[in-house]
Amino acid sequence: MNQPRPSPETSVRIALVTGANRGIGFEVCRQLAERDFVVLLTARDAAKAKTAARKLANVGTVDPLALDVADLSSIKKAAAEVASRYGCLDVLVNNAGINYDTWQTVENANINGTVTETTQRTC
Repeated sequence: MNQPRPSPETSVRIALVTGANRGIGFEVCRQLAERDFVVLLTARDAAKAKTAARKLANVGTVDPLALDVADLSSIKKAAAEVASRYGCLDVLVNNAGINYDTWQTVENANINGTVTETTQRTC
């Protein structure tokens, strides 16, 4: 991520997609980049995010960002990075899957970190 948030006079929009180094998330990134969004493609592994972002370089502006939605410190680090470089997001796509313990169900899996950072970061 190497560009600052554009001024309000421009129409550039910032989108972050979690779990985006492959599959549906990757395709969402491609389509957003085609629509002139600056796309933050995230993955747990920074190298995988970088590789995937490079594959979309000819489509539009796609920047890699390491983000593990199950790790509160990773979420806070990514949120701080986004805030410092762009101010805020226009679009957030929570695509990343989570792994939960066998005693948990989908309804009670701990996604508090993601929810907290999503709801506390507003423009």
